[in-house]
Amino acid sequence: MPLLVLIFLLMVSLCVRANENYIVKHYSIKDGMSQNTVMAILQDKQGYMWFGTWDGLNRFDGYNFQVYKAKNNGVEMCVNNRVNFIYEDDAEQIWWSTYDGHYFKIDNGMFDCFVGTSKVFQNRLDK
Repeated sequence: MPLLVLIFLLMVSLCVRANENYIVKHYSIKDGMSQNTVMAILQDKQGYMWFGTWDGLNRFDGYNFQVYKAKNNGVEMCVNNRVNFIYEDDAEQIWWSTYDGHYFKIDNGMFDCFVGTSKVFQNRLDK
């Protein structure tokens, strides 16, 4: 009899645990994102959420979006904003690649464009 009570209590606790309600918030261009199609997501070590979209990189602090776009840096060859991949390196710098094979790195709010293969991404993808 005690075994049956124990099994019953275990089953009830599992059912109660499975019925937890979660709040899901959907964000879009109406909330400040650059585009609705998200191709890559990263949460960095500082807690920011990064979303790579078809029209730029979006950093979310829980309240607002900061949008980073390639064409803002004035380098003509780095104008594609379709983000495919986001990575945070050991120095806590954010790197991302675009559809046309260019790589970007954020450093103190500014970003640099790198053309060609990046060893950072190649090593990351090989793992």
